[in-house]
Amino acid sequence: MLVFPQLSTGANAQYPLVRVDANRTVINTLQDGTTVKFEDVSASRARWELRLDSLDEAERQAVEQLFLATEGELTAFTLLDPVTNLLLWSEDFTKSVWIFDPLIDATPGAADPFGGTAGWQITNAGGASQKVAQIIAGPAGFEYCFSVYVRGTGSVKLMRSTDTTTFALTSMWQRIFTAGSVSTTGDTFQVAIALDAGGQAEVFGPQLEAQPAAGPYRRSRGDGGVVKVRFESDRLSSTAVGLDRHSSVIRLISVE
Repeated sequence: MLVFPQLSTGANAQYPLVRVDANRTVINTLQDGTTVKFEDVSASRARWELRLDSLDEAERQAVEQLFLATEGELTAFTLLDPVTNLLLWSEDFTKSVWIFDPLIDATPGAADPFGGTAGWQITNAGGASQKVAQIIAGPAGFEYCFSVYVRGTGSVKLMRSTDTTTFALTSMWQRIFTAGSVSTTGDTFQVAIALDAGGQAEVFGPQLEAQPAAGPYRRSRGDGGVVKVRFESDRLSSTAVGLDRHSSVIRLISVE
């Protein structure tokens, strides 16, 4: 799997960075002068400008090796978008991307921590631990942070593949998270929210990011942050700014 590399910090970008979303509207003018407008979905594109400063030699080589493997702008690769929730449908557990154990139930319309009703009440009616999960098309070995807002009684578990962390629930909203490198191998892994037997919790805003800590919550729909991109140019340049320190500007464009 070709994927944009993470830096030694555990992130795959530095701030500030730029993402620009370009959309096209098609206008059809009829004979009587009226117009019909619609979005040309196939023409939508996103562009990223990643300014990477003070890279060490290993980080510089990782970017260069990806550039050589893709033959510049010829071949697409995966980007874990640093400004997007990697999960799909973060506020809609009815979507098929969410996988439920048999005795887990999710009810919409619960309160959320921002004063709305976008939360979900998750209930485990079984006699053993049960979970709701999503499979991510991201490489193992990277650092990820999985976070969610929760409140309730008892405890809840957050899982990143085989890594599990238990949190005590309270009557107040809290944002809990688990972070670190995913220890399994392969190009996919699973994240999950698990409740003990008979457990119940109010849940809002699950989020996955390819970095060592949680960033601001970003709502996602059917366009999560695991995207196919290519280099925008067949030229890759890097400037030495010090001993074992390099800077580069990487421009990427989406291909889907």
